[in-house]
Amino acid sequence: MADRTFPALKILRIALSILAVPLLAWVVFANWDKFAVIADTPVTTFFWIAVVTFVSLVANSLRLKIAAALFGARLTPIEAFSVGSSNAFFNIVTPMKGGIAVKGMYLHEVHEMSWPGYAGSLLFTQLLASTLSMTLALIVLAAFDVVPVGVIAAAGILLAAVAWLAWRKRGWLETRLLRSQYLDGATDRLANIARERPALLLFAAAHAVFLLCITTRLFLVFSVFVPDVEFWQVLLIQSVLTGALFVSLTPGNIGVQEGLVAVAGTFLAIEPASAVLASLSERAFVLLTVLPIGGLCSISVMRRIRDAARP
Repeated sequence: MADRTFPALKILRIALSILAVPLLAWVVFANWDKFAVIADTPVTTFFWIAVVTFVSLVANSLRLKIAAALFGARLTPIEAFSVGSSNAFFNIVTPMKGGIAVKGMYLHEVHEMSWPGYAGSLLFTQLLASTLSMTLALIVLAAFDVVPVGVIAAAGILLAAVAWLAWRKRGWLETRLLRSQYLDGATDRLANIARERPALLLFAAAHAVFLLCITTRLFLVFSVFVPDVEFWQVLLIQSVLTGALFVSLTPGNIGVQEGLVAVAGTFLAIEPASAVLASLSERAFVLLTVLPIGGLCSISVMRRIRDAARP
């Protein structure tokens, strides 16, 4: 089954990547006049976008430090920041989240973390972050009466049932749907980690700060194109994005993220074109901040990987 699943996923990724760029280009050129509002935006807005982006990198490095420690790798704060920023850099400049491979090589070569251990840390990070993000999305839906409470309760029960079933069948998932040579025993390690509550709470706090930062950044950009947008609307959009896009379907999820933002914007009575332009503009601001910081950090990270790999 795995032999058929991964080629199909690769074909889907290639198809989406080919379709995404011309579709986004058409949206941009069809609404080019709307970019004029950027010229009237106060400089302080761009300053705060850069600030919250940098803080999000710090929060992300704390998430990485906690997850790595749970699997036996003790990273210093500066080391965690360098690896996390390098991970973000390579996720942008390489297809299909190449930063994951670079981060894995660093932890494996420099800190001697096993590949199953690294796979377990990835599962831990993605599962917990996605669960926290989607839970927050359900809370926002309920708090602002976006959909009936009964629908939210049903969705919560369904998500809980799927999570419980996936956990009960984790051995089958490892051997049938995932690359078992990398994930052998990883989910069993997660069962032990589930008992380490202080670390889980600290990770949840770091993820909350991370989510708050990227939500604030998206809100600042959204407010340029949609002046009457409310923070809770952007929080809902960002929570769904963070919870759903743990798998990269295109390089940087270009097109996929914008499509989800457009759908969510329509659901919240936000014009889809303005939502797409806001998402693309936020992506541009992220590039301006992450690329130079991540690029510099990547030099140090790749050097340490190379030095550690030498006989």
